[in-house]
Amino acid sequence: MSFASKKVRPDPITGTPRQSPSFKPDSSNNVTAKPRSTDEFLDDAKKFLGENYEQRPDGNFYSADGQRRVRFTDSDLKGHKGGSPHGHFEFNGGRNIHIPIIDP
Repeated sequence: MSFASKKVRPDPITGTPRQSPSFKPDSSNNVTAKPRSTDEFLDDAKKFLGENYEQRPDGNFYSADGQRRVRFTDSDLKGHKGGSPHGHFEFNGGRNIHIPIIDP
């Protein structure tokens, strides 16, 4: 089933579509993008978040509407579990774009 064909069940009381409650990972929605340099990653992060993004106390960066998040922890940047350094562009609802970070 493609993402676009998923039906959102409405709230049983109000009848309005439900909003996904969090950035909880969903392994079926994880994708890996092409590798980027650190500068390209940061430029793309700004574009992804849009104007008026903010860094919150959890250290992550959020779009003004709270629907998109950029996450790159110390562990991500070190390449935990033998992986390569990377960051994440995430959508509220579980979609996670995993972006390897490479520098020449």
